[in-house]
Formats: sequence, structure tokens, C-alpha cells
Amino acid sequence: MRRLFENLWRRPIKQQLNLIYIPVILISAILIGIFSYLFQIKQIEKNSSFLLENSVNQTAISVNEKINIPFSQMVAESDSVSVGNLFMNRYTEEDKSRKYMDILDCYNQMGSVYYSINDMIDSIYFVTNTGVEVSLYKGDTPVNIGIDFNEWFNRDIYSETGYGWIESHEDKVFSSKSPRSVISIVKKFGTKDSKNKAILIYNLKTEYFKELLDKVNISPNGYVVVMSPDGKAIVNSTIKTLNIEDNDTAKIKSDIERGSINDTKIGKEKVSIYSSSEDNLWKVIGIVPKKDLVSEANNLKVILIAFIGILSIVLLYISTLLAKGVSKPIEILSNKVKEFEFGNINVEFEIDTENELGTLSKGLERFKESVLELLRKVMQEEKQKSKLELLIMQSQIKPHFLYNTLGSIKHLIDMGRNDKASEMCAALSKFYMIGLSAGRDIIYVSEEIEHIRNYLKIQQMRYDKEFEFYINISEEIMNEKMLILTLQPIIENAIYHGIKGKEGLGTIILSGNKKEDKMIFEIYDDGLGMSEQELDNLITAINNRNDQQLKSFGLRNVNNRLKLYFGSKARMNFFSIKNEFTQVIIEIPTEAGQKGEEKYV
Repeated sequence: MRRLFENLWRRPIKQQLNLIYIPVILISAILIGIFSYLFQIKQIEKNSSFLLENSVNQTAISVNEKINIPFSQMVAESDSVSVGNLFMNRYTEEDKSRKYMDILDCYNQMGSVYYSINDMIDSIYFVTNTGVEVSLYKGDTPVNIGIDFNEWFNRDIYSETGYGWIESHEDKVFSSKSPRSVISIVKKFGTKDSKNKAILIYNLKTEYFKELLDKVNISPNGYVVVMSPDGKAIVNSTIKTLNIEDNDTAKIKSDIERGSINDTKIGKEKVSIYSSSEDNLWKVIGIVPKKDLVSEANNLKVILIAFIGILSIVLLYISTLLAKGVSKPIEILSNKVKEFEFGNINVEFEIDTENELGTLSKGLERFKESVLELLRKVMQEEKQKSKLELLIMQSQIKPHFLYNTLGSIKHLIDMGRNDKASEMCAALSKFYMIGLSAGRDIIYVSEEIEHIRNYLKIQQMRYDKEFEFYINISEEIMNEKMLILTLQPIIENAIYHGIKGKEGLGTIILSGNKKEDKMIFEIYDDGLGMSEQELDNLITAINNRNDQQLKSFGLRNVNNRLKLYFGSKARMNFFSIKNEFTQVIIEIPTEAGQKGEEKYV
């Protein structure tokens, strides 16, 4: 026993707590289950009856809603203007067309009803004593269409409002070779002494209601009956227990007038009867054998036992959560220390507790702040280093361009073209007025474009107009700011490595526009272009700080400066086809687009 406890205390805290909680929880759950079963079994038997009654009522509501659909459609059609006009025969010899329009409207109403509930409705028939007849039937071609008007009008089926039901019968309105069983809703217009009379008949499919009742499952042996006012009933077509005799229907009708009956006999079987509220002259009644109520009670007993089992599992889970809740702060501190070791400097060690773990967490938080202070000092030194790298890159760009330009001026003087050399010197002077820019690194786009224009003029004079250039910059970005000498090295590359080796006149196009919070600059030349391998090598060289290829020198410096100033928000993309063209697209964030980005400017 002593060794057992020694092994227990050597385990992790979470396991120790679980080994204590679990036996206590299991014993408690079993005791609760036993006492709950003993005390609740009788109440479960009572509740089963109550639940079943509610179930029957809900089923009755659903069935009544189905029955209400054609009845409400009939009421709507009966109250329509066109049916009223046809019934009252409100026409003269001169307005026969209006009569035909009312007949057409009546037929259209029938069609609308038929196609909206065609799974339920068999046919519709309207007739007046003046000879107007409108019908809709989509089944087999009927042998005969029509009714004995007086016989139908004088039937003893109508309520005071003129509506009546006829239980399931063979349809004689639309007589066909194949007999059809229907339930008829009938509306008569007028009285026995009225001059104008009419009858509207909705024939419903008996099979639809039988199938509907077949789907109702209120208990293993229970069933639903839809009863008409005269005591006739449409019964579930696969009755599970017994048939309803004529004397039974009278008894059911008498019983349901007093509400739901818990103990009565239908035939030889003891049942409970649950009736719905009366709608459309029909009653929906649920009949449940008493043996089903006992069965339901037994089922609930099984459910209770299952519930007790589930409760035990839940309680075990809760015990695990309690153990986890006690050990979690220690685990959290351990994981946070690991996060901090892997470089997450934003981790918080604070734990909202006043015990020993709270003291430990505060100590770790103070330690973290000391480390972060050292990191901030290191980051400041890195920023200073980055600024120095920027100055070095700019010092690489400016002499590089000046060397090439002075070489061009010397070349013109050697050729004796002093006027061109003088013009080039003037352009160079303007170029450097912007290029030096009083030591500024950031200038307006308009200044950078003027800078490029002077540069291209210089190169155009040097190469004696061997190329032409076009500059198309949107006025929308002229007052935006950008890095000085961003575009010039790319233009220079286009001349020296694209246009210079091309036979015939070359073209350089510089365009710029704004897209959302970015400026997009495109530099295009129709020079020598590059193959896919050459383009890949160029991109690799641009991204390699130690690469010293002359072709990538200016482009690499521009790329590095853009990354240094704008980070991932600036981008350079290259596209080229050998002996066709080269295109460079530069994306630079506007001042609005730079928000949230750390900058060294």
C-alpha cells in the first residue's frame, strides 16, 4: 500500500487528481441513478400519457393544416368577382365578351389551384343553373362530364354557410373508364327559392389522405382517424389493430364531445382517445391502445437508465475538467516559457491568481521585460545600420550615372559636336539639380519624371536619336512622393542592355497611374529582350546582395532601396521575350498606403 501511494505522488499533478476524483464521482453517479429510478418510475408512467397526448395534438394540427389548404382555396375562389358574376348572371346581350372573360378568369383560378396542390386535388367543377359550366380535370379522358344540378343542390350535406363535405366515393362528375375514389368539398350558391343558383365542387384524392394518415405514427399500434360530421370516417388504410364499426363511430363521436378520453373501448380493445379542435366540419382523432402507453412507459425507463449512464460519463468528464483546471495554470506557464524560448516576445506571463503560481508568473513577466529592453537596444542599432546601408547604396547609384553621362559628353566633344555637348551639359545640370535635391531621399513624382525626361534627352542626344521615348504619367500621382532615382536606373538598363544592341529605331515607354493605395510604374522597351533563362538569372542577381554583375547593378540597388523603405508593400516584376521586348513593373505604396508599415524615412 505504501509503495502504491509513493507511485501515485510521483505522477503528474493532473493524473493524481484524476485518480482521486474518478472513484468518488462514479460511486456518486451510481447512487444518484438508483434513487432517481426508484422515485421517478411512477411519475414516468404518468408523464408518458401526457407526452403522448401532446404528440397526438401536434399530429392533428399538421393533418388539419393539410385539409385546410383546399378548403381555403375554395373559399377564395367562391368569393372572387368572376365567380360572383357568373353565379348572378350579371350580363346583357351587349357584353358577352365580359362573360367570356369571367369564364376564362374562373378557369385560370382553377388552374392556379390545381397546379399548386395537384398532389392532393383530383378535379374542379363549377356549374350554374343558367347553363355556364367550367371544369378542370387532367386525368384520363372522361366518358362524361356533368352532374344532376337539382339533385346535388338539394342534398342534405350543406352547412348554413353553404359548404358541405361528401365522404370517400366514386367520382361521377368526371366519369372515366378507370374508377377514381374522391372526397368532395361542395359549395352551393343561392337557396332553394333563389332565381340564380350555382355549385362549385373540389374533388380531392382519397388516396392522398390515406397515404397521409399512413405516415402518422403516434404509437406502435395507434392510428389517426379523420371523421366527418355524419360519423363517417377516413381511416388509416393499413389499420394496425381493429376496424371501426358503425356503432363505434357513434361512441367515438359522443366521447370526443367531452374531450380526450383515457379509458374506453373500441371493439374489444381498451384505448385512449385524443381529439383535435374542430376545423372545416371535420375532426382529427388519435386512437392509442392502452398497451402502447405501457410500452412508452417502459421505453422511458430504458431512456432513464441510459441517461444515468450518460450522466456518469458527464460527471467523469467534469472530474477531468476539474483536475485540468487545477493543473492548467502550471501547464500554461510551462508552454509560455517555451513560446518565449522560440521567439514569441509578445507572450504574457500574467496569471490572474494570488497564490504561489501568481508570484511565479509575475517574476517571469519581469524577466521578460528585461529581455525585451535588451532586444529594443539591439533593434535600434539595426535601424542605424540600415540607414548607413541606404546611404552606401545611393553613393553607388549617383557616381555610376555620372560616369556614364560624362563619358557621353566627352564622346560628343571628341566628335566635334560642341553644340550638342553644351546642350547635354545644360540637361545634365537640370538633371543634377533634381538628382542632388538638397540631400533629400524622398521627392515628388513630378520631380522624378522631370529627372527622367532630362536623362532621356541626354541619352537621345548621345545616341543621335537612335530611339524615341514616350512618357505618360497620370496627373493623379504627380503630387505623390517616391524615392529619388527609382526609375532612372531601370531606364538606363533599357537603353544599354535593350535598345543599344537593336537594329533600327528603338522605343522606350514610361507610364504611371494609381491603383487603390499604390502607384504603378511601367517601363517598356522593344529592344533585345531576354530568354527565360536570362530573365531568371537577372532576377536571381537582383535578389543577391553580393552579386556584382554590371547588368544587375542598378536594378539590384533600386530593389534593395524599395525593400528597405517600404518592405513587402513595394514590388518589382519583370517580363521579357527574346528579341521582342522587356517590361518592368514597379509597385510603390502611396503615403496613405504606407500607414501601418514601419519606415526608415
